[in-house]
Amino acid sequence: MDQKEEIIEQIKFMKETAPEEFFIILKDSLILYLKSVFTFGIKSKEATEAIKVIIEMKKILQEEHKLLNLILSNIDDIDLDETSNIINILDTLSDKTFISYDEVLSEINTSCEMNLNDRTLRSRNGIDSLITNDNYKKRVLELIKKDA
Repeated sequence: MDQKEEIIEQIKFMKETAPEEFFIILKDSLILYLKSVFTFGIKSKEATEAIKVIIEMKKILQEEHKLLNLILSNIDDIDLDETSNIINILDTLSDKTFISYDEVLSEINTSCEMNLNDRTLRSRNGIDSLITNDNYKKRVLELIKKDA
């Protein structure tokens, strides 16, 4: 398998596993949303955070999908070494983002189980993702422009 085929396979794998990760977050978020509503009420920060996790993860996965499609549509015209590097960075970022949001959900769960809604929730603002950091998108666009 040559480098181009490896990149294409990696992109396909990322696109296939992304919905699975989203469904895990979706399921956990919905469960914790309901748990926090029953524990603290519908207007609690825990309930709000659980919904925000779903919304943000959906946006992140949509952005990742767009970037991967952009790379695929230009695969014949771009530097494969740099493309491989960027794909690896996006894959690592995806894993780290999933873990970070899972930790936010864990904090919500702990708050509910301890019945402490005054507990400080982990900030999502510190999560490096495709919707909080434009540098990843810029790198993909620069790669496409540079080799176009």
